[in-house]
Amino acid sequence: MIDRFLQSAEVSRQKLQLVGITAMFIASKYEEIYPPDLRDFVYVTDKAYTKAQILQMEGNILKALNFNVTVSSSYLFLQRYAKLLNMGEKAYMMARYLLELSLVEYGFLKYSPSNIAASAAYLAAKIFKMKTTWNGLVAECSKYSETDVRSCAKKLCELITKGKTSSLDAVKRKFTHKNFYEVG
Repeated sequence: MIDRFLQSAEVSRQKLQLVGITAMFIASKYEEIYPPDLRDFVYVTDKAYTKAQILQMEGNILKALNFNVTVSSSYLFLQRYAKLLNMGEKAYMMARYLLELSLVEYGFLKYSPSNIAASAAYLAAKIFKMKTTWNGLVAECSKYSETDVRSCAKKLCELITKGKTSSLDAVKRKFTHKNFYEVG
């Protein structure tokens, strides 16, 4: 939501926290059954912004996004492709790891979320030597041939190598835990 808003609006550095907290406010109202109260968001910013400022920014963000809060994410596409490939939990976690590595890489902006997800599923299937790395059903549902996903999959593969020397290691640390099958 923040990225989409910043594509259409110029925001000063001093207002970035306001944009971030407001995006979280909007997302919480969309995702949660019982979202936090507006005063909680004011408190989190150490009262750097008032309720009125957050509400004003909420209107600005929603207008800029044409009230379209929901977008298809690579994570949702990955869930679908993993099912179609009958992917095991460990391979699925590897694909999620690849997706999260791609989130902070500027070079992946040229790929659609569905392509990144398809490529992550494909590469994870290859890494875990699954019988089926790509099939007709996935190709039909994703609209990508195996050839279409190879370019992005190659870039994802480079991220794994780069991840070993990157200073941005939060994703790697996250996926080294047992909860994530230690794929990082």
